[in-house]
Amino acid sequence: MSRSNAVSPEVILRLRAAGIPMPGDDLDTQPDITINVDRAEITKAYDMCTGAEYVFGVTVKNRSYARLTVKEFICEMDWESNLSWISDPRMYSPRKQIYRLKSGKTFYCADVLNHRLGARGMMEPGESWKGILLAYDLTKRIPDEYLHGITVPGRISVVDQFGREHPSVIELTIDRTATMRALRTGRCGTGLYDREQFSSTQAAVRRGIQEVRQRPLSGDRHAR
Repeated sequence: MSRSNAVSPEVILRLRAAGIPMPGDDLDTQPDITINVDRAEITKAYDMCTGAEYVFGVTVKNRSYARLTVKEFICEMDWESNLSWISDPRMYSPRKQIYRLKSGKTFYCADVLNHRLGARGMMEPGESWKGILLAYDLTKRIPDEYLHGITVPGRISVVDQFGREHPSVIELTIDRTATMRALRTGRCGTGLYDREQFSSTQAAVRRGIQEVRQRPLSGDRHAR
């Protein structure tokens, strides 16, 4: 009876995403610019009440023997999504040195790679950048079947000055902390309408309590 040592395709995908080459891989077919996750603890997809936020702790490396310029980053998830990259806050206010997500998470500009494009995106042969990529999706939440805490694959591509795409498979963790808290409290919004609705409900409850207190007890009615 023969014994099979075959490795499942899922395991192979995860090993490649971690930067570990598999037997039979042609290393020459790897993209000239690669992206590898080196900070898995912060590389997460955050489910939000209206959309999602994405944080990638990565290293970008030019593996070619030529100077290349990063013109664009493209990200695709395992589900239908429409990611946009956070713009450099210094474009509008030069004194700002912090990237800020809608949820309030902040990152120093010196640690973020979003603005390393064009003139600031030139990479010498063998050069690498270590930092954070920040993205958001205003309309599409993470589908319910992707549970809190699981690891899922994604793909980030780098487009160079020649229009070539250099794709890399990455992994990130699903974080539903924000929406799990909303489920426990029973509501997701915190806007003016929610506060007004909550206040009017409280007022109605108070009026109801006062009416009950003012009603005569059954004993009092019989006494009269």
